[in-house]
Amino acid sequence: MTNSFLRLGLHDLDLNDTGDIHGAYKYRRLVPRHVGPFLAVVTSGVSAFPEEVVVRDFSERGLYFWTDEAPPIGGDVQVKMDTPPAANYGGGGPAQYRATVIRVEESSRGQFGVAAVIKSCKHLS
Repeated sequence: MTNSFLRLGLHDLDLNDTGDIHGAYKYRRLVPRHVGPFLAVVTSGVSAFPEEVVVRDFSERGLYFWTDEAPPIGGDVQVKMDTPPAANYGGGGPAQYRATVIRVEESSRGQFGVAAVIKSCKHLS
């Protein structure tokens, strides 16, 4: 084994072992995630027709929602929704997010799951 495993000091690593190579490390999110469902209105693209969607979850950095029309990866979307009291620095309430689409997944029901990175947030109350 003269690959990167040796340089990293992992020469005793069994590549067939499916155990956790991270040891005691536990995955933690950098920011809290708020789990929905949350009803929202999304506009995207040149036509900017609003569509009612369900936001599965969101944080101050990103969100994931289900839509009938797949927006293009790299495209911008605007999402208007009522956030829970724990969101938006404890204020909650109506907000408008501008986000960039980073992933689109097609579901077996014909909808699209969209992951987007939040670029800005404006409180609407």
